[in-house]
Amino acid sequence: MGVFLSAALLITLSLAGLHHAHHNITRWRREARITWQQIDRLIEQRQSASDPVTLARVERKLDDVASFHNRTVRAANREMGTLSGRLVSHMRGLRKLSPYTPAHRLPPESSDA
Repeated sequence: MGVFLSAALLITLSLAGLHHAHHNITRWRREARITWQQIDRLIEQRQSASDPVTLARVERKLDDVASFHNRTVRAANREMGTLSGRLVSHMRGLRKLSPYTPAHRLPPESSDA
């Protein structure tokens, strides 16, 4: 009888771990997607900024959002590296997230040659 109870407890804890990992990964991926959208909007604002004060404000905001995005990405990738996270990632076909780097700030090169 004790073997069945311990097996049931192990299964319950495993399912709870999977649910917890899935919930965290989903939340962090949603936050990363939202911060990418914010970064895109801030880059557009920076390109259209005319005065240095606005440009400095947008740059500070961009740095803040980028650091929050990178913390979120590190947390999501760390969760995806756990046993439960690897199983959830495999079942859902998820890949690790990419952090934001200053190279993303460069405007695309124009092909007007």
